[in-house]
Amino acid sequence: MKNEKTRKVLERDPSKIVPIAYDDIFKVVFGSEENKDITAYLVSLLLKLPYEKVKGHVKFKESKNYKQRTKEKNSEKDIVFLVDTSKPMKLNLEMNRLERLEPETIDRNVYYLSNLFGSGLKIKDEYKDIKTTIQYNFNLDYADKLGEELIDEYVYRNQRGNVLTFKTRIVHINIKKMADLWYNGEYKKFSDISPILFGLSAMILETDKEKFENLVDSIKMDESIKEQMERIVMDLNIDDELVTKYYDAEEERKKFQEAVKDRIKQEAIEEGIRQGLEKGIQEGLEKGSLEKQKEIVLNMYNKGLDIKSISEFIDLSIKEIEEIINQ
Repeated sequence: MKNEKTRKVLERDPSKIVPIAYDDIFKVVFGSEENKDITAYLVSLLLKLPYEKVKGHVKFKESKNYKQRTKEKNSEKDIVFLVDTSKPMKLNLEMNRLERLEPETIDRNVYYLSNLFGSGLKIKDEYKDIKTTIQYNFNLDYADKLGEELIDEYVYRNQRGNVLTFKTRIVHINIKKMADLWYNGEYKKFSDISPILFGLSAMILETDKEKFENLVDSIKMDESIKEQMERIVMDLNIDDELVTKYYDAEEERKKFQEAVKDRIKQEAIEEGIRQGLEKGIQEGLEKGSLEKQKEIVLNMYNKGLDIKSISEFIDLSIKEIEEIINQ
């Protein structure tokens, strides 16, 4: 079995790399003691503080509650640490590799933030000692699909909009859009966001080796940080076990198929609700509108799924699918 995995790795496209956005690499780059200067640099950009004021003040934390949560689904992506500056605070970084950010994912993040905030006291501590707690979510989608803010910050408020506390907040960052803006040069329009954050977003998502190397050269950030990040990514990309795990075609195919099923179901339900028909949901699940079917077929095909596999999920024949693709 080990030889088979190695063979798969060797056969993969040598021009491709496993991106930083992949959980195992994200955790090493931004969540390990030996690379805490990288974390400090990222924090300085997020909090708009000089790097010198954050460097040396990052301390990774694994509380009892945090260790318990590491056993839960997706919690391996959590990175929890303290920034011990003039105003000590607790931060959490999480990478969400979902192209469609669902309400359930957002609810889960609020739950984690509340847990993290509530675990801030030790025995005999005063309530005033509860540290400011911020959770940064790196997403491939907008949390607020109407407002579409690149960096969207949330706090607890009442119905009149009054803030309950400034000591805890959650920040959603759409790094996919930020990466797009970096590549087309439109990031310069956003004067309130550091240009480096746009470049870092592109680095986190990049899967092309040459483009990644060009990014490292082009981003005007601390040279030592750039060198560390490039070295870590390249070193991890020669790890057969990690790379094979990422490039496990069968596993990725299953995940994609499940995501497609969920999307079809969700869009069908939404269409049924819009039509206001009791039977709309069932009809939508079975058929869906012609335009929706075409869109889904093309998306699946462009993602690399073969026509036969597409036919298994869509209520269309292979011939009908071919006609959509040819059009």
